[in-house]
Amino acid sequence: MALVLIVFVLMFGVLEYRYSTDYSWIDALYMTIITVTTVGFSEVRPRSEAYGT
Repeated sequence: MALVLIVFVLMFGVLEYRYSTDYSWIDALYMTIITVTTVGFSEVRPRSEAYGT
């Protein structure tokens, strides 16, 4: 059950990053993994002005 939940969260995160920010599939997967694991590595692209600095 926990594995299903992890897969669901990763899939949802990748799809959200892919379509809301127009990242490539690999960039969306990378951003999802660093967000879920709270590693905190740098973003793929600089944040836009909509998010502030």
